[in-house]
Amino acid sequence: MIKRPKRLVLLGRSLGHSLSPIFQNAALQQAQLPLRYETLDIPASAIDGTLEELSAQDAAGNVTVPYKQDVFARCDRLMDSAKRAGAVNTFWFERGELVGDNTDVAGFDAAARELLQGEPAGLTIGLIGAGGFRDLAPADQGSAGGRFCVDDRRRILYLDSFFRLGDGEREM
Repeated sequence: MIKRPKRLVLLGRSLGHSLSPIFQNAALQQAQLPLRYETLDIPASAIDGTLEELSAQDAAGNVTVPYKQDVFARCDRLMDSAKRAGAVNTFWFERGELVGDNTDVAGFDAAARELLQGEPAGLTIGLIGAGGFRDLAPADQGSAGGRFCVDDRRRILYLDSFFRLGDGEREM
């Protein structure tokens, strides 16, 4: 059983623009949970120390760019979705172990299916301004084929089959 955290954080870099604390704190208030969601804007050199502190504080939270892969590498245990994505965006501590999960993939898949009222088969899906999600959206468990186009200001990628990271990837 996972204990309720005593602290909730968003771990990342350059977080001044993040709206996450606004909507997370509104949800916590509505649910009448006595917690605050806060940003932790740290340099890469502080990841290990920060995770140790968060463990001691019974904290949990989210990870954003550029640390999703860094925290993934430090996890003692990974949920299957994090293993498939090669990154974590959610973490908690359980019996002293750092546990990581990834909700980006399932969230994207659910949103696409809801919007399309079915499986996104045979379509080209474009993602503009992907940020840390660029490498994760196509990483899930094998929905039917199609193309996934990502424009992240540095390059445009086309993935010939969504939900299979790297399958048919080519730079344009």
